[in-house]
Amino acid sequence: MANTTTPKNATNRAPGAKAAVKDDLPNFDDWQERQVGFSPYWTPTVGDWCFGQVIARDDRNPDFVRYLFKAYKDMECRTGPNNDNAEEGPTGEEAPVKKGETFTMSVYHSLSDEFDFQLWLQKKAGIDIPIRVDALKKVATKTEGRKVWKFRVRCSPEHKALLDSKMSEWKRLLEGGEERPALEE
Repeated sequence: MANTTTPKNATNRAPGAKAAVKDDLPNFDDWQERQVGFSPYWTPTVGDWCFGQVIARDDRNPDFVRYLFKAYKDMECRTGPNNDNAEEGPTGEEAPVKKGETFTMSVYHSLSDEFDFQLWLQKKAGIDIPIRVDALKKVATKTEGRKVWKFRVRCSPEHKALLDSKMSEWKRLLEGGEERPALEE
């Protein structure tokens, strides 16, 4: 934790701080934290949901690809090592995310095409598309001991109509070799 005591000879260099006295510092108790570092990740549990907008596909590290979201509601996320297949629930350290902050989500096979499509449309048309992603259940696969998530994605009727109207163009571009959108460095 940072030292919050003020030395007697400290000079106030905070922008916008009132400098009535040369040694006067602002009251840091009222200051707000900013989200810095890697964004926490959302680990779904059955019945859980998130509400936000996918804003990037981060594939800078091919071994750790994920989607970056802007949260449209306060939500519980995690940081640190994660084991999504753990029977006892998500691992990692709790990290609350506030509305307007960012969080990440793993690349779930059932969601990646939809998210890439929305990113392409945002880049092409500059349209923000708020979505709600519901974690419905985990389903067993043919691989013993392996389960995958079944999700539901919802959006407003206006956004659904827009997405539906652009889907055929997106599919044509993919068939023609169009690259999926990635996080720009």
